[in-house]
Amino acid sequence: MTFRFIHTADMHLDSPLRTLALKNEALADLVSSSSRDALEKIVQTSIERKVDAVLVAGDLFDGEVRSMKTAAFVSKQMRNLNAAGIRVFMIKGNHDAESKIATQIPMPDNVHIFSGRSATRRIEYADVAVHGVSFPGKLVSESLLPRFPQPVEGCFNIGILHTSIGGSAGHDTYAPCSEHELIAFEYDYWALGHIHKRSVINENPHIVMPGIPQGRDIGESGPKSATLVEVSNGKVNLEEIATAKAEFASVRVNATGIDSWDNLLEALSEALAAANGNSKAPNLVARIAVVGRCPIHWRIRHSKEILKEHLEGKVASIGGVWIEQIDIETTPDTPGQAGADPIDELLGHMRELSSDASLRKRAREEWESLLKQLPRETRADWGGMPPGDVDDLLERLIVEGGEDIAASLRPERIEQ
Repeated sequence: MTFRFIHTADMHLDSPLRTLALKNEALADLVSSSSRDALEKIVQTSIERKVDAVLVAGDLFDGEVRSMKTAAFVSKQMRNLNAAGIRVFMIKGNHDAESKIATQIPMPDNVHIFSGRSATRRIEYADVAVHGVSFPGKLVSESLLPRFPQPVEGCFNIGILHTSIGGSAGHDTYAPCSEHELIAFEYDYWALGHIHKRSVINENPHIVMPGIPQGRDIGESGPKSATLVEVSNGKVNLEEIATAKAEFASVRVNATGIDSWDNLLEALSEALAAANGNSKAPNLVARIAVVGRCPIHWRIRHSKEILKEHLEGKVASIGGVWIEQIDIETTPDTPGQAGADPIDELLGHMRELSSDASLRKRAREEWESLLKQLPRETRADWGGMPPGDVDDLLERLIVEGGEDIAASLRPERIEQ
């Protein structure tokens, strides 16, 4: 008999916007609602593909989100699955464990949320056993594997686990375990969650991390999906189901030799059109880096906001393309010599100052003062940066500040 299920995790419904510099309200609305759209897409696909079950491997919610509108939305999606005869098996991840609304949602009978204790649910008609263990609290530093039951003989055994398997940069170490330990458990499929990048860790048995179904910022760029699993005669087939409404992308454009504003706009719009063509989502949110030795470096540096406005107007006809920001990483094609030009000399001094110990100390003090004035969510993001990364950021900002000052003092180059 064939058994189909969709495996997803880490939706982080209504997660607050983080590092995205959203001055465009329409873009802000698009990104802020996209996590709900991803869940709705998963539900619609489940119904259309007539799956037997949906597995959610933790972090359906995002920490301290308290919106009862979110609760009502989730309840409606679960009822839609119930009406289609689709069962839902869900565990709580570290973010769910701190959610205030997760326990207040009225769920229909088709939804089973595993507790922090060992549990198994049988799907008798398909000889499938689903095992799951939820996070009992936000911080789980020990492995949860000892809490899982042994596989049920004669069944296709599925384990649902939220884990930082093997560790991953950018993710806290929660419920750690190894690939070897999962294989030794002798389940047929491990439905994992927590790491936001999709990966098929092993194929016999299948150990799958589906990744986040909707990226939230440029750090979660690229296509996002859920995993459709078909089990037939003991064989497992995986299929990626695109789920993101908006796909983040880093777009690098080499401006070496480009000597006019119009030619630069043309190169940027072509790069955006190509990135949009490769996107699997209906919307592309791009962060552009302009690089290379460029004759109009100073004009670009001085007028990057104007460049962004002009580019937005040029790509408006493409549809579904949004520009988050433009980073200027070009250099002059004829760099000045120290002492030959007072502006070049000033720029040279600014670059030297970036490594001055007293200035770096003052910059760090200003950084700490600024952090205290930020909203709590933003402060948590920026305040959690490693000290070395903060130092690198401050040094880069000092250098870029010098570049901006130099650009503003070069009217003859700005107007060319």
